[in-house]
Amino acid sequence: MKSIAQRTAKKAHFTEENVLPMINVVFLLLIFFMIAGHISASDPVDLDALYSESETKTDDNEVTIFVDQSGQVYFLDNAYLGETFKSPIAHHVNANPNAILRLKIDSNLNGQEMLKLLSIFRELGLTEVTLVTQLPEAGS
Repeated sequence: MKSIAQRTAKKAHFTEENVLPMINVVFLLLIFFMIAGHISASDPVDLDALYSESETKTDDNEVTIFVDQSGQVYFLDNAYLGETFKSPIAHHVNANPNAILRLKIDSNLNGQEMLKLLSIFRELGLTEVTLVTQLPEAGS
C-alpha cells in the first residue's frame, strides 16, 4: 500500500508533465500570430467615416489626410489648425508629383467645410483625391 506522500508526489509530477506541452502550444500560437498577423497603424484621430457601398481597396503608397468633425486636419501624424496644413501638403505634393492623397472625413463634418477643403486641395495642385469611406453595417 502506498503512502499519502507517495501519491501526492506522483500526482504533482503528473500535473507538471501535462502543463509543459500546453505551454509549448501557447508559445507556438503566439509566435505564429506575431509572424502572420499584420498590425496596421491606427488613425491619429477617432473618426466616424462616411458610408459607401464600394469595396475598392487602397494602395499602400497613398497618404491619408484625416479631418475631424470640427474641421481640424491631420496629415502625416500632425494636427493642423485652420489652413496651416497647406504648406506640408504642398511640400508633399511637390516632392511626390504622382501622389494620390486619401481624404478620410468624419461623417459629422459640415458639407460646406468639405467643399472648402476640396477647393484648397485643388489650389495646391492635387489632381486626384480619394475619399475614404466605410461599408455600412449589415441591417442598417
